[in-house]
Amino acid sequence: MIDAKSGQHVKKTRPEICAVSYYERQNETIDYILPIQTQPFSPDKSGSILRPAWEESLIINDDSSKLYEENTVFFFEILALPTACSNWADSRQAQSWYKIAWSFLRPTRSSLVGRKCRLQLYSYPSQQAEVYPIWASHKMATYSSTLYVTVKVTTLKDQPPPTLRSMGPHQKEEGTISFEQLQSRPIGTTSSTSMAADTCSVPLHTSAWTREAGQSCQVPNRLHKVLHPGTQGCSALAFSPDGRWDPFVTFDLCTLFSVFIFRFLACAGVSGESYPVTIWEVSSWTLVLSSDDHRGLVYNFSWSFQSSLVASASADSVCRVWSLERLAPPLTLPHPCFVYGVQFAASAAIVCTAAYDACLRVWRLHEGSVDLVEELREHKGLVNCLASDGSRSTLYSCDSVGEMCVWTINESAQLQRKVKVAEVGRICV
Repeated sequence: MIDAKSGQHVKKTRPEICAVSYYERQNETIDYILPIQTQPFSPDKSGSILRPAWEESLIINDDSSKLYEENTVFFFEILALPTACSNWADSRQAQSWYKIAWSFLRPTRSSLVGRKCRLQLYSYPSQQAEVYPIWASHKMATYSSTLYVTVKVTTLKDQPPPTLRSMGPHQKEEGTISFEQLQSRPIGTTSSTSMAADTCSVPLHTSAWTREAGQSCQVPNRLHKVLHPGTQGCSALAFSPDGRWDPFVTFDLCTLFSVFIFRFLACAGVSGESYPVTIWEVSSWTLVLSSDDHRGLVYNFSWSFQSSLVASASADSVCRVWSLERLAPPLTLPHPCFVYGVQFAASAAIVCTAAYDACLRVWRLHEGSVDLVEELREHKGLVNCLASDGSRSTLYSCDSVGEMCVWTINESAQLQRKVKVAEVGRICV
């Protein structure tokens, strides 16, 4: 937000408020509204032309009257990291953002507020150019594309819970343990293993359910636990694959069964424009992890074999991978579109995702980073379902035109065969 007369950032109504970041209060010199950026959009590496879409809500906490001030101008810049393209990486600007295009909006009229506006994009005359001097000169070269934005007034109803990485001016950053607890740990206890080390340090509580010798068992018919993952419901949930078997005896005391007690439960909630992910330890119903990182509906979860990693596929064009054994932000697997499915392979370092662009992607996880191994384009419709066999060496993917592909998945994926059933031809599976 720039003042059209001075070319400076628009001043905050009160210097002490947090307009963009929760930690602005720690710097008294910040009396203006800071710039804010979206999550990255990952271009299609195959070279096909796609329409970038961010679909994010960027919150600026200030008086809404600033929207209607005559001198308020919103500038939008589309930037890229130079490493996204080899010829950019070879340029002299390799140490900074690569400037692609820019646009502006002056919402002085109330009719522009709350509406989706289509803005013309303009090109930069050079990589050193700044948007305000270009705009003030009125010598703007059009870029052959447009940008859709919506500027609206909103009210934050609830205080968002603390998270590992703050996503707004009212959200505090907070780990699962305090700084004092972290300092008290003995030196050398911090894990330095990679994502492939599929072990979990969260303890499995011993169940308190007991039965006297000869006492008959009852078939469960009572509500055991109610969880509240979101104020508007739950969009996805998944039990972890590990756990333990508890004995179960029939009424006549002659037949012995076993009941499997799952270890963890992952839930995806819906709370207005927030989509929290929570993970619970089933035996004690202890909250192990809570996160508000997603900005869209979560469609699917997948657990690694030993339940140390959990991945989530979301409509915010991102798949996130959480580790239950390290205090670190989740790994981000960016996509150019909705992500409908995710599945771990036999190795916890390999993850497959299914997306709206009819593409399967294979990713390799490292400690703190992720690599895109390959993109598989055998499907003709959007891929909305992934499943694997018990050994997780075979992957099944289904799409919106009724076709199923069978893959052998290891360090990479190889197509075994395509399955076409006449009864479901052209029908979404």
